[in-house]
Amino acid sequence: MRVPGLLIGASLVFWGWQTANLLAGVLFGLVVELSRWVPRRWDLSSRDFNRITDLSTLGLILTLFYLVSEDRSLMGLRTLLLWMPAFFLPLLLAQCYSLVQRVPLTSLFVSLRRLQKLPSGAPYGDADLRAPFIAVSLISASFGAAHPSGFLPGIMAVIAWALSTNRSRRFSLLLWACLLVLSGALAISGNLSIEGARHEMQRLFLQWYREHRRSFNDPYRSRTAIGDLSDLKVSDRILFRVKTDDGTPPPLLQDATYNGYSLGIWFAEDSKLAPISPAPEDPTRWPLAPTGLPPSGPGIEISAELNRKGEALLIHPADTVRLERLPVLEVWRNSLGAIKAKDGPPLIDFHLSRRPGADLEAPPDPRDAEIPLNLRPVLKRFALQLGLQGQPAMEILRRTRRFFASGFVYSLTLERPPPNARPLEDFLTRTRAGHCEYFATATVLLLREAGISARYVTGYSPQEYSALEDAYVVRLRHAHAWARAYVNGHWMDLDTTPSVWADREAAEQESLLRPLSDLWSWIRHGFLKWRWRPQEEEETGVPYYAWLLLPLGALLSWRLLRGKLARSSPRVDVLPRGPVPGEDSEFIGVLDYIERKGWRRPAGQPVRPWLDALAANPRFPWGGDALRELAALHNRYRYRPGGISAEQRRRLRRGCEDWLSRQPRV
Repeated sequence: MRVPGLLIGASLVFWGWQTANLLAGVLFGLVVELSRWVPRRWDLSSRDFNRITDLSTLGLILTLFYLVSEDRSLMGLRTLLLWMPAFFLPLLLAQCYSLVQRVPLTSLFVSLRRLQKLPSGAPYGDADLRAPFIAVSLISASFGAAHPSGFLPGIMAVIAWALSTNRSRRFSLLLWACLLVLSGALAISGNLSIEGARHEMQRLFLQWYREHRRSFNDPYRSRTAIGDLSDLKVSDRILFRVKTDDGTPPPLLQDATYNGYSLGIWFAEDSKLAPISPAPEDPTRWPLAPTGLPPSGPGIEISAELNRKGEALLIHPADTVRLERLPVLEVWRNSLGAIKAKDGPPLIDFHLSRRPGADLEAPPDPRDAEIPLNLRPVLKRFALQLGLQGQPAMEILRRTRRFFASGFVYSLTLERPPPNARPLEDFLTRTRAGHCEYFATATVLLLREAGISARYVTGYSPQEYSALEDAYVVRLRHAHAWARAYVNGHWMDLDTTPSVWADREAAEQESLLRPLSDLWSWIRHGFLKWRWRPQEEEETGVPYYAWLLLPLGALLSWRLLRGKLARSSPRVDVLPRGPVPGEDSEFIGVLDYIERKGWRRPAGQPVRPWLDALAANPRFPWGGDALRELAALHNRYRYRPGGISAEQRRRLRRGCEDWLSRQPRV
């Protein structure tokens, strides 16, 4: 493919425009296009190209490792895709400023380098990377959203420019332009028609990715990044069923608490999980509080699924003092209140006994008052503005709640912060719009600035009652974050996120398929609940799989009855199959012998080309004209309408018999 001048620069400018990196796109394009006017060239060897490729690959791997290690893989993957032209740029510059103006294939594939080192190794040619680089730039531009309305016209202009240089002169320019306009119109209509499907696929991918990532990335929940919970809110999948003993709406249900914050990530520092012993009289009862704190008040019934390893973090209110009817072998708990169950069945139905006012978390320590140095100025400014210094603790909480209730809005769609801006500072000073993680983080740090020890809590907020299940269903999008403050000698929750968040998310995630998915979830949950009830199996003495014999027996009876009815129906005479010409050819035995010796014919390949290819192989033991002559007679006998003469038929039979008689038996 011929690449016209300035096309690479135009594609890079388009990439920079779409990804909000216009300056980088202009600089990259200028450096590439200057090679057209700069007369000097580098005399690069194959080894030099190998080193440049290895450095580019190393930079790509290190960048990917950094993004994953920072626990921001989902956003990091998008960032990596946005900057793909930057990783391929060194190799393109090496081509443009080299004497050969090409890139050896051995520098692109390590396997070819190894083959070339062999004694029989030979050069493997070279490649022009300009056209692939343009494709990479356009693909990376598609992940940007700075100017979505200009993406399709821009990419069509770049593609039209490239095609105009490679247009066949056999067709008129007018016809070519008409076809280009037609294809552009089809592209626009197709893009509009699949926009909804694209959003749905993106939602499903985010749901799948987050669900799998949460299952293996951080099993002890020792840290969480701002943005982790918001990615869960694209899913309507039901995780838990919750019932309260007195029928009142459930409280906030936590799964983890964090005390350290840095660079947008909350950490649970020095909070290792420790095992809890079950009650001696009941192995399914797990006391969480000292013996002097018995339960009081209504409890909560929770139904949850464990992962494939039989593990899960258990959601619970902060005042939970005992777990009951929990059929697992191990329960672990850390000092910040996270509870983990191990070695249990796929579905667990357990009861939480509560004691209102119980304080089971570790008391505050210096970590609960730490504030990042880069956020101290803005937090101090707001603390002075609200007059928090020197106020009683309850008054500080009241003013903080009132501050976030006025002038702040809840939103999952956030604006891109200005260059070098800190997201949390931008949330407080400019946008004043964000999701629960921003409200909770800002609340915790503002309370710490006012002298109150505080922690960051993640969990779920049950909002939706299901009449079908007679329980509150907790979906992935009900994931929530809030603050926990130490006031007057005990911990208390403070949720400053606007209360409209649940209704707004429910309206945004409304789907025609949700009733069907909820029905399937209810059926699956009912099956698992019936399946994992060992107490009922002990009472009846009938294992669960024995009941499966009933539908299987009914199905077998129906198949037998159906077969009898089919045999009793009027018989339909089947016409006898006539002889197929050439089926009695002795050459079929020759072909069978050759294949049994290991020279198998590819499916669908004619006999004659197959034998010609075998004859060219020096290892084939039956080369010569004898097989070709027999194959020609066989083809005429098998496929020619008039067949062959009697003499030719005798020659075919004798030739095949003579050839087979000279071969050793297989």
